[in-house]
Amino acid sequence: MLPDSKNKNSLTAPSLRMRKKEKRKSLDIDETETIKQLREDLRLKDLEIRKLKEKIEGEHKLLEMRLIFKQLQDFLAMAPVPVYFKNKNLEYTYVNQAFAAWVNFPTNELIGISNSQLLLGHYLEPLEKIEKDVLKSNTIIRSQEIALSLDKHPQLLQTYVFPISDNRGDVSGVMVCYLDVSERIQFKLELEKAREDASLGIKSKHAFLANLSHEIRTPLHGILGSGALLKSLVDKDEALDLLENINNSGASLLEMVDSMLLLESLEKGKWVLRKEEFKLSKLIDDVNEKFTNQVRSKMIDMQSFIAQGLPNILIGDEEKIKLVLNIFLSNAVKFTNKGFVHLFVQVDHKRTGGVCVKFSVKDTGIGIRKNLQAELFTSFTQGDSSSTKGYQGTGIGLTMAEKTVSYLGGTIGFESAEFKGSNFWFTVDLDEPLSKAKDVGVLKPDQLPVLLVEDNKINQKIAFFTLKKLGFTVEVAENGLEAVERFENGQFKIVLMDIQMPVMDGFDATKKIRALEKINKSHASLIIALSANTIKEDVEKCFFVGMNEYISKPFSPEKLVEVIKNHIEIDI
Repeated sequence: MLPDSKNKNSLTAPSLRMRKKEKRKSLDIDETETIKQLREDLRLKDLEIRKLKEKIEGEHKLLEMRLIFKQLQDFLAMAPVPVYFKNKNLEYTYVNQAFAAWVNFPTNELIGISNSQLLLGHYLEPLEKIEKDVLKSNTIIRSQEIALSLDKHPQLLQTYVFPISDNRGDVSGVMVCYLDVSERIQFKLELEKAREDASLGIKSKHAFLANLSHEIRTPLHGILGSGALLKSLVDKDEALDLLENINNSGASLLEMVDSMLLLESLEKGKWVLRKEEFKLSKLIDDVNEKFTNQVRSKMIDMQSFIAQGLPNILIGDEEKIKLVLNIFLSNAVKFTNKGFVHLFVQVDHKRTGGVCVKFSVKDTGIGIRKNLQAELFTSFTQGDSSSTKGYQGTGIGLTMAEKTVSYLGGTIGFESAEFKGSNFWFTVDLDEPLSKAKDVGVLKPDQLPVLLVEDNKINQKIAFFTLKKLGFTVEVAENGLEAVERFENGQFKIVLMDIQMPVMDGFDATKKIRALEKINKSHASLIIALSANTIKEDVEKCFFVGMNEYISKPFSPEKLVEVIKNHIEIDI
């Protein structure tokens, strides 16, 4: 029995193990199914949550859109400009308060009706035509139309018509808004008229200044010219002193007029920058000579110092450099009662083909208070009236100097101490000539016959005697036509040409003379314009028609000789 019992135990052990395995497998399957079900439940819940979230977000967006739409509605309703919407049948689907007020119709009664039921006058037809064009073209159209307001006044309306599309993108209507631009256009017209009036005023002012210049310069030329000729004929010291006073007073008046006119023309941008060859030493001699008598009477020392190595022949605007130096020296001499006035000319720096020159004017005059120095280059400023009370002047000299130097592209400055003197300086960039001019020989005045063209009898006599005294042979013509006739019959090397003359002016006469020279193949004569008119356009026209130089009246014999020497080597 024992063996059977043993065998029985050995048979049941595997079966028990199998049963355990099968039970564990069944449990594993149940667990897997449970996990799968849980995952599916989670997925469905997640999907549900997402849909709920999207729904909430959609509702939020819808609320936002409704809010924006409400704000837009409120904006359109309260907008100060008329706005309305129409469908394809051109019936109103929306109107704002401004439009309802403009057509004098209740807002709610406008919906669903068309323009034919409104009293809008002749404005309806062109507007409806624009609306139809927008419906056809699906484009925005902007136009200006005239309409009658409720009080029957015409209004100019700036109209904008926009197409409106449905969900499929098809045009379903139009949106229209417009602005009353009547006042804006009227303001624009008034502004244009004001500009035209201002322009006419400026032109009138310029014409007045041009006429003023001419009318003042002509008698001044007579005064100064007569005084200069009398000085050469009178021997008595007392008479000479009186004549000197006449000349000085006339010259001061002329300088004031010139300063005001020059400043006005510079501020208008009417200056022309001229680059011509000149001698530096002669420029310095010329500006010094102007102050010789003043310096002698005040017994102050006046000297000029030109640095070694500085080229004597330079190219630049000599007249504008002289202008600044004259202003500096005039102030220095005027405000210096003892001591010296010295002019220094130095090299600031060199460059290829040119040199930057520094001009300095030092004096031992009254100087300038420190608190007044900041405004020194301001127009009509003369410093402290208590210290400048005894000195004459317009107060625009240094302003003119500063603007001129700026125009030349240079720099300007000064150092000064009250009761110790001042040092005014400026720099200007100048070119050096590429080659020296050929020597054509020195001529005597009697080798250069002159044709004087002048209609004013006083100016004619002064110029005639001035030229004769210098040694020239002179013939006189009283107008441009007579000048042309005399030029045909004579050989003139120099022509002094007035501008404003009867019969034929100086411009036309110059053109005809230049034409005669071409026909005869003769050497071009030196034609110098003589005019009391300093307006830029007339000065430029002188050179345009063929003149070589321009001298403003009144002029001195020295100025005439200087201009002639710019073109002809002459021994005077």
